[in-house]
Amino acid sequence: MRTKTKSSVIQISLFLVILVANGLKAEVEEHVASGDPSPATKKIFYFSQQNNSHHRPASFLASMRQDFGGRGIQFTTSTDRNDLNVDNLNQYEGSFFFGNHDAFSPAQTSALESYIQSGGGMVGMHVIAYVARSNETLARILGGAFRGHHSIAQFTAKLIQAPGELPDNLAIHPNFPFEGNETYSLDLNHPILQGLSPYSSFDEPYLHQNLNPDITLLSFREDHGGWDEPYTWVRNEGSGRVFYHANGHDARTWFQPNFRELMIRGILWASKKPQQNYLELFPPTISASGDMQHLALVQTNDGAQFALYSGGHQTAMSGLQVPGDNENLSYLISSDTVHAILSNQRVALTPKVLVEEKELSCLLIGHPQYPTIAAIENGSADPIEAGFTFSPDQTFSFITDSNQAVIFSASIEDSAGGNQKRTIAIHDSESVIPMLIEGDLLNPNDTSIVSSIPDSSVFLYSDNKLVIMAQIQSDQGGPQDVILTGNPGNFHPHISAFQTYNGLPQDSMISEFLAPISLKNDDLTFSGRLEGASIDQTNDQFVARISKDGELDLIIRENDPIEGHNLLLNLDLLPPISQDRDTLVLGSLGDDLVIISARAGRSPIVLARENQKLATNEQDYLITQLHTESIMSEGNQLVMLATLRATDSENEISALLQIGSGTIRPLIVEGHAIDLSEGSHLVSEIHCHPSGPQGSGLKNNELRVKVSFSEGASSIIGIPNIDDLDQDGWSDTLESAFGNSTLELNASIPPGYPKVTHDVTGQARLTFWEPITAGPGLEYRIETSVDMKNWKTIAPEIVPASDQTDLPENYRKMIALIADGNGPRFYRLAF
Repeated sequence: MRTKTKSSVIQISLFLVILVANGLKAEVEEHVASGDPSPATKKIFYFSQQNNSHHRPASFLASMRQDFGGRGIQFTTSTDRNDLNVDNLNQYEGSFFFGNHDAFSPAQTSALESYIQSGGGMVGMHVIAYVARSNETLARILGGAFRGHHSIAQFTAKLIQAPGELPDNLAIHPNFPFEGNETYSLDLNHPILQGLSPYSSFDEPYLHQNLNPDITLLSFREDHGGWDEPYTWVRNEGSGRVFYHANGHDARTWFQPNFRELMIRGILWASKKPQQNYLELFPPTISASGDMQHLALVQTNDGAQFALYSGGHQTAMSGLQVPGDNENLSYLISSDTVHAILSNQRVALTPKVLVEEKELSCLLIGHPQYPTIAAIENGSADPIEAGFTFSPDQTFSFITDSNQAVIFSASIEDSAGGNQKRTIAIHDSESVIPMLIEGDLLNPNDTSIVSSIPDSSVFLYSDNKLVIMAQIQSDQGGPQDVILTGNPGNFHPHISAFQTYNGLPQDSMISEFLAPISLKNDDLTFSGRLEGASIDQTNDQFVARISKDGELDLIIRENDPIEGHNLLLNLDLLPPISQDRDTLVLGSLGDDLVIISARAGRSPIVLARENQKLATNEQDYLITQLHTESIMSEGNQLVMLATLRATDSENEISALLQIGSGTIRPLIVEGHAIDLSEGSHLVSEIHCHPSGPQGSGLKNNELRVKVSFSEGASSIIGIPNIDDLDQDGWSDTLESAFGNSTLELNASIPPGYPKVTHDVTGQARLTFWEPITAGPGLEYRIETSVDMKNWKTIAPEIVPASDQTDLPENYRKMIALIADGNGPRFYRLAF
C-alpha cells in the first residue's frame, strides 16, 4: 500500500508558524506578509545615441533584451541627450551606455555624476570609453578612457578569481596610475565573478588611459606590448556603483553566453535595489512543482500599483513595459487579471495593456519575468491564419494542462475587418498552433467543417487531449452540436445532441450541452439538459459519462431522490467539479445547499450540506452556509470556505473547511489564533483561489491561502500537507481508514492496516479495518499487481470478520477473500 512521506519545507527563507484551531496543531509556512519588501524589476536607462554605423547599440539591445528581461532587467531606450538630467535619471535603478557619440555637455555630465553619487548605477560597455576620452569627469566616473585599439582578433580576457590568476604585468602599462608597490584593488570573491567562466570572441582589443586608481579589477587582457591591460572593473562613486567592460563591438561577442552573463551580473550589481513593499495580498495559486503565483497591490515610488508575482519574481506591474521591442506598451494589471503558473515555471496572463492611451486586451505566455505577447487585440494572427488579425473588443479565455501547453480561444478577422471567425489555438513552447477554426475542415481529410465555436468557449485539456463544445456540419446534414475530443488533425465528435443513447430516460434526447467535466481513459464526463415527453424544467439537468464506444451512463440527474428530498440542480451557476474517480455535484436538497459525490453505478453520497452539525474537540458547530465559489478540489480532497455558528451561540464566523481524509474539519477559523514568528495573531478573514482552468491554491495536498488578521496585517500561509496535519509521516486518510488518531503524532503502523493472511484451509485473505460510517475520501478499491508498478482493480468477496472484539468505536474488521495460487502476489487498498 502506498504511504506518504513527511513533507519538508520548500524554501529555507519561509517562517514556520503554528496553526491552532479546534484541536488541530499543524505546521504552517508563512510565505509572504503585507509590509514585506516585494521583488521588483530593475528599470535601466539605456543611452544608445550612435553617430555612425561602426557600432549598433539598437541591435545589441534587440539581441539581449529577452536575456536581460529574464533576470528582471527592463530597458528604456533614449538617444536624446536632454534625457540626461537628474529628474529623468532618478526614475531608474541604473543606466547603461553603449554608442558612438559626441561628448556630454558639462550639465549632462554633472547630472549623471549627481545621479550616481546619490545611489544610481552606471554600466559602461566598450565604446563609452571612447566618449570619455575627451571628458575628464566622465573618465573618472567610468574608471578610465579609450586610448586606442588593435585590429579585431580573437582573444580571451582573463577573470581574476583565484590567487594563481593574478595579473603579473600591470605596472608596466603605459598609463599605470600608481607609484611604488601600489596597484589596483582585487576581489577574488566578487559576486560578479562567482562561478563565472571566461569567454573567447573576436573583438577590438581595447587600450585604456586615465585609469582611475580606485577601480577594483575583475579581468585583464594580456597585451602583445608585454603588459596586462585592465579590461573589466567596478568602482564606487559616492553612494552609487559603476561597472565597465571593454568588449562588445558586435554580435560575435554579444552571442557569447558568458559575455551575456557577465553583463547581466554587472547590471544587477551596479543598479540599486528598487524600494517596493506589499500593501495588499491576493489569494495565490500553486503549480505541481510548488511554485506560487499571486496578485498584490504594492507601494512603489510611483504610488500604489497592482502587480503579479510568480515563483518569487515580479512578472508584471501596472506602468511597467510589456516585454518586447515596443517600449511604449505598458501593463494595466488589476485584481481581475487572470493568471496561471505551470509546473515548468512558465506563466500565462491576460492583462489589459496601454498603448497610445488606448487599452487593449492581450494574452502573454512565457518566462515568469519575461512573458511575451501571444495574442493582442488588433495584433497579427498570422500563425493562425495568414493575413488575419485578432479582433477588437475581446478577451482571450485560456486553460492550461499545468505543465507546458496553454490553449486559448479568440476571434480573428481579415485585414478589412470582415470574415470574422472564432478559433481555438495552442501555445506550446514558443509557437502558436491553430487547433480549430470556424469554417475550416474538422480534420485535414474530413468532409465535416467546424460551423461554430461558442463565444464563451467551454473547453478543457485532459489526458493530453482537447475537449471542446462546438458545432459541426457534414455534407449530409445540417449543423450539429457536439463535444469534440482529440488533437489537431484528429478530432472526433465524442457525443452529439439530439440523438438517442442507451442510458438516457426513455423517449428523451440531449437538447443542450452545458460543459465538459473530465476525460479519463477516453471516458467523457459532461453536463447537459434533456428534452422529451417526460422531461420538464424540474428534471432536465444531468451529469453523464460516455465511453468512446458510445456507452452512456447517467451519473446524477435533477429530481433524483436523495436523503428524503428531490435534488435541485443549477449546473449553469454551479458547474460540477472533477475528482479522481468521482464528480462533485453542487445542488440543493430542500432549502440546503449540498455537495454530492457522484459516480456511475453507485448511489450519490452527500459529502457536506448546510445545517449539518460539525463536531470538533473544542466546539460543536452548525454549517449555516457553504461558499461554493471558493471550492478548491484535487484528488479526493476538497477545501472551501463556510459560515459556521457555534451550537451555543447566535454569532456566525467564517472557516476554511477540509472535506476529505475521512473527515470534515476546520483548518482555519475566524477569531482563532495563528502563531507567527513575531507573535500570535487572530484571524479576521480567509481568502482562497478556487479551482478553475488556471489552477487553484491546492496542489498535491499542499494548501496556500491568504489570511487577514484583526490588526489589519495579512499573510499568504501554506499547510504543507493537509493529508498529514499532525506531521507524523502517515497520511490522515490512512489513519482515518485504519484506526490511528489524526490529531496526535503517531509514527506506528495503524492497527487496522491491511495484511495478507491464510485461513486453516490455505485460503488467502486480505484483513483490514474500515469505519462503519466512512467519512469523505474513504471509499476504497482493492487492487493487485505482480510487480508493484502496474495495478488493476479486482472485486473479491468482502465479508465482516467473525471476531469483532477489541476494536475502537465506529470500526469493524473486514476480510477480502482473494485468489492466491500462482496469481498476483501484491495487494493494496487504494483511496
